[in-house]
Amino acid sequence: MVTWRERLTNVRKISVGEAEPDLLFKTTTNPKYRKLLQISIKDAKKATEVLELLHGKSVNLRQARRDLIDNFKLSYADIDN
Repeated sequence: MVTWRERLTNVRKISVGEAEPDLLFKTTTNPKYRKLLQISIKDAKKATEVLELLHGKSVNLRQARRDLIDNFKLSYADIDN
């Protein structure tokens, strides 16, 4: 009998810079599928604080990061909208 741990596989996601040209075209640069959106940031200071919280290395902010993610997470139904 195969256990659930034996069925797990690790998949490393590659960054855009590591992708082969054909994969990059299929997933990122194909005009048929890509969307270019212009965004603006009304409160740059707040945006910087959130980014620093999410990407910061401070262990002291672990709970604050978790709370922020829990408060603003999307449901699976919202992902493609």
